[in-house]
Amino acid sequence: MNACMIGNPVGHSILPKIIKLISEKYNLDINFISCMVESKDKLKDAIVGIKSLNFTAFDITHPYKKEIIQYLDYLDPKAKAIGAVDTVVIKDGKLYGYNYNSTGAIKSIEEEGRKINPNDKLVVIGEGGCSRAVCFEVYTRTKNLVIINRFLEEANDLKKDLVDLNGEGVKIYELNEQNLKKELVNANFILHTTPVGMNPAPNKTLIDKKIIDYLVKLKGTLNNVIFWDSIYSPSQTLFLKHAKEGGAKTINGLGMLKNELPMLMEAYYGKKIDLDSISEEIDKLVLDNSKI
Repeated sequence: MNACMIGNPVGHSILPKIIKLISEKYNLDINFISCMVESKDKLKDAIVGIKSLNFTAFDITHPYKKEIIQYLDYLDPKAKAIGAVDTVVIKDGKLYGYNYNSTGAIKSIEEEGRKINPNDKLVVIGEGGCSRAVCFEVYTRTKNLVIINRFLEEANDLKKDLVDLNGEGVKIYELNEQNLKKELVNANFILHTTPVGMNPAPNKTLIDKKIIDYLVKLKGTLNNVIFWDSIYSPSQTLFLKHAKEGGAKTINGLGMLKNELPMLMEAYYGKKIDLDSISEEIDKLVLDNSKI
């Protein structure tokens, strides 16, 4: 079978190498490639091309997880509620959309960190497809949710969708130093969902070190705060590095990726595959890739 990943950028992704590893270890006939789609107006043409090449499925990464929905023939109820799709399966020429980011992310946050309680305050940085998946899951656990984003209009759309789901609102703020200091100081979880800081531009961050230093100065330590990043390459973003230096528990996006893989393979290949036996090999692939 043939499958691919579409997005912009895609060169950073380790997914093709992981799919190749899985295919070799389990004797599966899967050819998986990365396809960069330069802009939103090229997305429709990309889908036509994928279908004409008889691909069985494709993965969607930033920034098309929301835009892909308009081209689908079927939208899984969970993906519809979230408003974002990360996996599309092609059956009889029809496109079926699913969201596995949500399950992968919340499992990573709660298994590598701790369970989210109703009284916890969560601050989510970003409003894109990954943010939607994360917010959908955490909002079923606590209503004390803050979304901070560079553009308030997009954050308002996410807030409205969450209100429609649960009947209660969330707080949204523009990304700036004042709002970060005010909202992060009493947060229990700080979740970064944007591509800022991933390879090949690992020296970028939306939360400067001076913000972390400010929190440490007020709190003494961040050892009761969990910082989670959806990025897995590099394995430690500046966001996580600065948080760790402040004493926080930090979690990168590798756990999210590994949690999604069994669901992805079942969608692609039609059967469940236990990937525990190659977990360490996947870790090594990701670690090697993060050094690029």
